[in-house]
Amino acid sequence: MEQFCIKLFTDWILPALISILVTHFALKKFSKIFKEIGMVAIDLHKKNLPKLPTSAGLPVSFGILAGLLSYVGIQTFVYNNFEESIYLLAIVASILLVTWVGF
Repeated sequence: MEQFCIKLFTDWILPALISILVTHFALKKFSKIFKEIGMVAIDLHKKNLPKLPTSAGLPVSFGILAGLLSYVGIQTFVYNNFEESIYLLAIVASILLVTWVGF
């Protein structure tokens, strides 16, 4: 049971927690930077028309990449499991390309 809990934590909870934290803090930081440099758009669906930062997908992709790369790192260096790493690194490359094209 203890081994199951450790595997559950390292396989699911830790990468998800890293992903959530990186996304949260990156969104705060990038929102501030985007507002300062003027990368904002007006939200036409609200009555007071607030200005919202654009390109919020960039910090979200950072969070996704941080979670995926932490999972790959745990699988590779803790469990010596290389079988699915190549597929996950292909997913990382795809996310980076989509982020680059979308930005």
